[in-house]
Parts: sequence; C-alpha cells; structure tokens
Amino acid sequence: MNAPMTPDVTAQLGFYVYRLVQGSQTFYVGKGVGGRVHAHRGRPDFPAQYEERIVQWGLTESVALRLEAALIAVLDPWGNRVAGHGHTDCDVPIDALQARLGAAPFDVTHIPDGILIVQVRGGVYYPYPGSQPCRHASFDDIAAQGEAAIMARVQGDWTCGAGTAKRVRQIAVADGSNVIRRVYDVSAPQRVTHAQNGALYVVASPKSKRCGQPQPRQRFTQIGPASGPSPILGTRLVFPDGTDPIKNQSPFNLSWELARKAAGMHPVLVVAS
Repeated sequence: MNAPMTPDVTAQLGFYVYRLVQGSQTFYVGKGVGGRVHAHRGRPDFPAQYEERIVQWGLTESVALRLEAALIAVLDPWGNRVAGHGHTDCDVPIDALQARLGAAPFDVTHIPDGILIVQVRGGVYYPYPGSQPCRHASFDDIAAQGEAAIMARVQGDWTCGAGTAKRVRQIAVADGSNVIRRVYDVSAPQRVTHAQNGALYVVASPKSKRCGQPQPRQRFTQIGPASGPSPILGTRLVFPDGTDPIKNQSPFNLSWELARKAAGMHPVLVVAS
C-alpha cells in the first residue's frame, strides 16, 4: 500500500474514478473527489494489501458516475454491493438496446385490466433491512437460458391476496428500462407459504406487527405465451407526463393500479357555464 496522495495533488484531480486491485483482479470500483480513494483502508472485508489506481480524473460528476457504472457492469467487482448509478445503460446486449430504443411509449392510463407487471433487472438487492445481499440476473441473461427460464422467474411467488391473484389474467415482463419484453397468459393461482426450495416465507418488514410470522404468497401454476396480441408488448410504459410508472423498489405492479394513478394525473377540463 502506497502512502496517501498529498492534498495539493488531490486538489488537482477534480472528480475521478478509481479501482482497488489485488494482483490482477479489480475488486472495487468507485468515484470521488479529494482523498476518497484512500477511504477504504482498514476495512475488515477488504484485503489487507491492495493497489489503488486512478482510472480517469478531471471529470464532471455526471461523467464520473457513468464511467463508474460502466466499469462495475463490465468488471463485476465483488467489493461493490450495489450496481453503479445508471447501470442499466452499461454493457447492454444488442437485442436489449434494440428493444429499448425502438420501443414506443405507452401511456398506462390505457393499459388493459388484469395484468401483473414484473420488472426483471440485474443488480444486487437486499431483501429486507439487515439481510445478506443477493444478486438478480438481468432479463437478457435469463432469456439466454430459454423461454422456460423467463416463465419460471415471473410466475411467483408474489405477496398479494387471493382476490388480486384471481383478477390477474396475464403477466407482462418488463426489463430494466420498463420495456415490455414478454406477455404471458396465466391462471390457477395457488396460495403458498414455502419457496420451491422449501424455505418458509416470513414477514420481513420490522415495521409489521407480524414480522417473523409466515407470509402467504401466490404462485401462478399455469403460465404460457399469450394467446393473442398484446397492445403493450414491445412498448415502454410511461405515465401521462412521460415519467417512470414502475418503481424499482417494487418487484411487481398491477395494471389497474397504474391506470388509476395515471388517470389522476390527467388535467380535468372545466367547461364554463
């Protein structure tokens, strides 16, 4: 480990992107100003000895964020627990880029009823506060395994009531850019309390009075390609003002809920009497 850079040097760097290297492996990528590159020294989960390298300096903050995200996406360093800012725009497969840039916007005010929308995007997630991180594959990574892999990923198990599950007739699969890449017909929702690996589902939120107790979920046991054309397939879902209707924090959204929210965003026309 080299001596830290002096203040007169760090003052000249501006925003920069750095990486931490042990041997030939980059295990962490970050962006910062000043002495940020040295801030990880002594971390118990990092190697005791490693090399600090500045990838580029003299950047604007937005450019530094984009470069950081690109390096994390390509190098997949184990020390980064979350993907970089704007990571869905980095290292994109050609099919995904064609789908995203070729997608027409679809105002969810007019979305059909009975659709459960599942967003499948890559990244590191924390299922609940204090949990261990888990990594989710992107839509394109799953699609490379075949259509059955996509259907297995989205058929459940979803935290919704029996009434909601019975209303669902289709599952639409959105990628990280909210482009609807698949639409499946579903039926026969089944109440489950255990994952397919046998693990018991429990209420994870510490704010709930039922925290730690079994949590029923719904699994769609019959799923297959849509029997007819879907107006949202290949489109990018948007609210009337063009904003993102799918919150990344939620694993699924319901079409009738999105339509209700979107209808409230349209201005009401007042006719003078």
